[in-house]
Amino acid sequence: MLSVSGRRNCIGESLARVELLLFFVTLMQICRVKLPAGSTADLDQINDDIIRSPKPYSIIFEKDSAPFKKS
Repeated sequence: MLSVSGRRNCIGESLARVELLLFFVTLMQICRVKLPAGSTADLDQINDDIIRSPKPYSIIFEKDSAPFKKS
């Protein structure tokens, strides 16, 4: 969460959310995301600790050779 919850909100919260969105969209456009050879990612396996979250797994970011190609 970017700001403290309560009556008063951060003035720049909406700008920060938009900037984060643009950052991740740009990252996904210029990189390929894949799993290491021989590994799998099962997002149905959940850690039931204090916070329910997927189990950790490794990923690889590769710079795409033609980032803005049309599919």
